[in-house]
Amino acid sequence: MSTDTTMLDRRQRAALRREVEIRAGGWGDFQFALEKGDRRYVQESIKWLRRMVDMLDAIGWSEQAGAPDKQPVGDHGRSLAPWARREARGLLSAFDEIVPEDQDLDAYSALCALGEAVMA
Repeated sequence: MSTDTTMLDRRQRAALRREVEIRAGGWGDFQFALEKGDRRYVQESIKWLRRMVDMLDAIGWSEQAGAPDKQPVGDHGRSLAPWARREARGLLSAFDEIVPEDQDLDAYSALCALGEAVMA
């Protein structure tokens, strides 16, 4: 078990939830892929969705009243590390095309923190 605990602050958690909402907006593509028989896209989408559920389970699906600013990531944090590293790289590469806003940077820092979670 890891001796280090990944802590995310309120802004990082909110930014990750925002990223899920943004990506969920692309689910129209999922329907199109189903109609066209694009099995690979459907499988990748389902895999991504499972990771989103794991991530939301780890950070909380919503911000609870009275939640402290910094909270430890739930048990799923370590299993999310490889996914978070890939997502962080993808978000960083998007910064070449857009000027990142504070929420984008918060999401990136949260993904980096999750990506550093390791099992001992």
